[in-house]
Amino acid sequence: MSTRLVIRALLFFSTVSSLQSLAILYIHLKRYDDAERRMEETLSIQRRILGDDHPDTLVLAHNLGEIYRLEGRNEEAEKQLLSVYEKRLAKLGEDHPYVFVLRTVFLRARAGRPARGPVGGYRFRSDCQLRIT
Repeated sequence: MSTRLVIRALLFFSTVSSLQSLAILYIHLKRYDDAERRMEETLSIQRRILGDDHPDTLVLAHNLGEIYRLEGRNEEAEKQLLSVYEKRLAKLGEDHPYVFVLRTVFLRARAGRPARGPVGGYRFRSDCQLRIT
């Protein structure tokens, strides 16, 4: 692998990580519009480089669905979370623990319950504050 390719890969992962961290900070500050824009930007980059079905891309898509929930955009959140669930189900199968977690998150979104679940390595408490897990 060429040095140039390694440097480009490192810059890509650094950029994606920084944008996702910024989105999570905006969530913590309850600046959901800013969080949504950063997460959409990050997801767009990730999809272009890694593809729609890559596990890291699906994590970002899930996080965007959680942001929609926090904004009260339940229909969009449900659609986003269902898409992630279906892709993970197709790749991992019904019995995989991660698929079970995603099914639970999706069903909570459908029921309109508060966000609880992984977002960028953090968990939301029921009052939507971030806690490191």
